[in-house]
Amino acid sequence: MNKLALQQISIVPVGAGAVNKESKAIVKPICTLNVQLQLSGTYEDFKLFLRGLETNIRIANLRSVSVVPVGDSSQNFYNFELSVATYYQNP
Repeated sequence: MNKLALQQISIVPVGAGAVNKESKAIVKPICTLNVQLQLSGTYEDFKLFLRGLETNIRIANLRSVSVVPVGDSSQNFYNFELSVATYYQNP
């Protein structure tokens, strides 16, 4: 959608094991997914990706970003490493 190439992804649920599935609570607990991404592409495409992350219906916190140029410094091509926390309500 934003022309970035996905190099690697890692998704780790945090705190999901502590949820009691038999709970009758009306409000279900909020759980976190830690997502590690490695992407490559142009800076403009990366900005579009961040805009999509910012306006997505799912809440996400960008925890860290690393930008490394690939090839000659005059080229507009980079490797991006991101750490993102996103949240969901356990069913």
